[in-house]
Amino acid sequence: MHERPLAGLATFLDALSRAPHPDEVATAMVEGPGSLLGATAATVLWAREPHLVILGSHGYQRPEVDGLTWIDMYADFPLSHTYWEQEPIILRNADVSDAYVAMRRPESRWGHLNRRMPDGDNVSAPILSQGRCWGSYALACDESREWSSLDVAVLDAMSHALGMWLTHPDSGVTPDAEHMVDSIDLTERQTTILQLMASGRTNLAISHALQVSVSTVKQEIARILTQLDAPDRQFALARAETIGLLDDEVNS
Repeated sequence: MHERPLAGLATFLDALSRAPHPDEVATAMVEGPGSLLGATAATVLWAREPHLVILGSHGYQRPEVDGLTWIDMYADFPLSHTYWEQEPIILRNADVSDAYVAMRRPESRWGHLNRRMPDGDNVSAPILSQGRCWGSYALACDESREWSSLDVAVLDAMSHALGMWLTHPDSGVTPDAEHMVDSIDLTERQTTILQLMASGRTNLAISHALQVSVSTVKQEIARILTQLDAPDRQFALARAETIGLLDDEVNS
């Protein structure tokens, strides 16, 4: 019983290891673990505040996705809620519009999908890595089903597999420098901490240099990582150097 889900996940991981285009990732979601859940369409979204930006999709018809590039991460959508709650949301298509105000417009893209799959399920789940949520993904299923604990475990495995892919440099899904610079607003203290990090200082050394607690340093570093969309210090420093946030003397 457990071999089929594991086989589907193995196929998915193999596809991700080839640094595919995001549309190919969505295809692999449907053809791999998604096929075990009855999914016929999938989409992958990356969090770039205040939006969830659509990176790739597969299986949707034109009226359902034409011209759609992002959704508001603060709006009343399942994909937005799953991003903030970091838990899967599984609903029958017939119940989605009752649960979410933003889905009630009859001529919305959701309306087209609901009419095509009236007896299906709508699945929204977070993309997770390094203890952070990086975006959301959706699966559209033709038929509704009883979701077992194993089914939910498959969704969780997809969440973390997508997180590894999305945050890995080889994925090619990295923010362009111009957009990132425009979106970053570090405080003076955060900028100083970034420079001290680049010089190799430990958290304790930074706390002594700034006369603040180690806990404060850790909190500020967490905020820096969030702004740089980085899973760890090394990744953050690499991106900071790429977009010119580090002083020349630090880089030399």
